[in-house]
Amino acid sequence: PNRLPAVVQRTVYLGSATSVTLRLADGSTVQALVQNSLEGDDPTWSAGSSVTVHLPPFALRVLASGSTGDGA
Repeated sequence: PNRLPAVVQRTVYLGSATSVTLRLADGSTVQALVQNSLEGDDPTWSAGSSVTVHLPPFALRVLASGSTGDGA
């Protein structure tokens, strides 16, 4: 459950993490921040790679339509 097919659009190495921008099948874009390991055995994604996005329920937040999520 809560798994969606996606395609990697872009990755940016940030040192302790990698930012991965993904396009879902419906055209939506999702950005994930993946923590890099100290061992250096992190997966490498390249643009165009097919992946599966897992959205665990405990990590999701539902925002009201038009909400910026900044509490303002």
